Amino acid sequence: MLAEELHSVGPTRAEEIRGRKWLLPLVASLVAVALYLPTLSFQFVWDDVYFVVRNTTIRSWTTIPEDFTSPKAYAAMVDPRFYRPLRNISYRIDWSVAGANPQWWHAHNVILHAVNTSLVYLLILSVIKLFCIQSPSRGTTISASVAAFVATLLWAVHPVHTEAVAWIKSRDELLFTLWSLACIICVIRELLRPSCRFRTVAVSAVFGALALLSKEMAVSLPLLLFFIVLLFKWEGRHKRFLLLSGAILLVETALFVAIRHIVLGGTPMCGYLSGSFVHEMLTMVRAASRYVTVTLFPWKLYADYSHFDPTRSLADPRLWVAALIVSATLVLAGISWRKNRLVCFGIGWFWIALLPVSNVVPTMQYLAERFLYFPTIGAAIAVGGLLHRMDLKSVATENYEGENIPSSKRLRAGALYLALLGAVVAAFTGRTALRLGDWRDEFSLYTATLRDAPRNGRALINVAMALANRGEAAEAERLLEYLESSRDPLLRNVNPQMLLRAEAAVAMRTGRFAEAKTLWQKALEIAPDDVDARCALGVCLGMEGNHEAALEQFTEALRQDPLYPFARSNAAAALRMLGRNREAEAVEHGAPITTGSVRRRNTSSSPPSP
Repeated sequence: MLAEELHSVGPTRAEEIRGRKWLLPLVASLVAVALYLPTLSFQFVWDDVYFVVRNTTIRSWTTIPEDFTSPKAYAAMVDPRFYRPLRNISYRIDWSVAGANPQWWHAHNVILHAVNTSLVYLLILSVIKLFCIQSPSRGTTISASVAAFVATLLWAVHPVHTEAVAWIKSRDELLFTLWSLACIICVIRELLRPSCRFRTVAVSAVFGALALLSKEMAVSLPLLLFFIVLLFKWEGRHKRFLLLSGAILLVETALFVAIRHIVLGGTPMCGYLSGSFVHEMLTMVRAASRYVTVTLFPWKLYADYSHFDPTRSLADPRLWVAALIVSATLVLAGISWRKNRLVCFGIGWFWIALLPVSNVVPTMQYLAERFLYFPTIGAAIAVGGLLHRMDLKSVATENYEGENIPSSKRLRAGALYLALLGAVVAAFTGRTALRLGDWRDEFSLYTATLRDAPRNGRALINVAMALANRGEAAEAERLLEYLESSRDPLLRNVNPQMLLRAEAAVAMRTGRFAEAKTLWQKALEIAPDDVDARCALGVCLGMEGNHEAALEQFTEALRQDPLYPFARSNAAAALRMLGRNREAEAVEHGAPITTGSVRRRNTSSSPPSP
């Protein structure tokens, strides 16, 4: 029921409606919490090691300025090439509360998803109200609140969101979505007032800034507001309010891009993955098609799209199939422009929100399912619009305050539509619950990825590494031999340092320490900041009896990550092997290794410190 209807149902009924206005979003949020509750027992996986476990910056509140001024603050060992200060600050909160215990970190993600679920409900309800005022029509079968609730449920349990919620590294998706929703809701709810208050512009601008500082995808916010301007003929104060809100967000976005460019030393994350702008855009047509199909049919899900090969020819039939799918959504948006602009707005939201990852400005991947967390809100808006305005045969009235009692036939039709959508919600819930098991730990995630994408070379290497760590070296070696003997260019398209690490890990597990030492040295030549590789090299040197050289490697690892327990325990063991028991005991209790206690050498595997 809309706000305007509250004035026509009497005070008692109005109070009842107001009293339970938070019931539906609360139920939707509780469903989201219940669905993702199992993640509290999950581990840190994949890039969490670099962004959380090994990231020493997040372990102290005194380093907050680095979040805004240094790209090295965001991850250990790797240069992520992004600017997301608020995610790092949220990580600091988690580290202060729970340290490296993943339970709280996952709980934080679930809480954010629950809050976002309530905000999605509020957004869809507000959008429906706005569009009903702008384009009045009687004869709706399903109320605005029920339509918003069903659409929100579909979004909250959508299987494609498992990556964003179950993966700690994806905290940025949850944060920027929260602030972006708050920003847009502020604007839309102000548009529902007879006279807009311009002080709300400042509030929405603050939320917009927080969204930008959470993740770069928030640069789409001003475009979303300008899209609302285009949907209707706004007049007077409302038009000025919308234009001012969008203009301020646009200025904020420009400032953010400039600051990010200065801090990172450039705007693109990398060069074009396909080698050229033209090939990149051809490939992104297929990526866009995948975003559509996985939103509508989220059965086959991938945590890693390394197997997504580029398109370099117009003769590729996959390109034309993808273009047809994308064109179909645009045609639907055009039809909806005349028939149901709620649907048009939802489709527009979907594509506008994906523009920042369209690789016009190159990013480090063609596509990722976590990128859909915010854009799929557009799909939910479209569903809510279809539900609320599915009966368009009744005659439109000049205002939306008139009561219209649906006929029994329309009531049955509404019940049927709701039942069908309920079945979809149930199917999505089941698929999400099934998918969550893949994110339980690294072995589950890697094996699931390789199972679903057998041509994914990176997934194969990750599985081999996980098998080696589990003591199943023979099976790991078999996988690596298969990779090296394969003639599939897609399977062979892997990071050489990753392959060296996997081969070295298998060699260590099978007792071939001399071979492993050589492989670890080669891996360190490619990535000198790889703390794991440096510690593993130290272990190999220790197994050869060269404890002095081993101590050098462990000391360098501790210089890079002073809190890395594996490096500290092995450094203490090396000191004991050298007969320096007192120093070993001090190192075990957190004391640094003094420079004079380690003989420095200049070798290719251990470069001198700058």
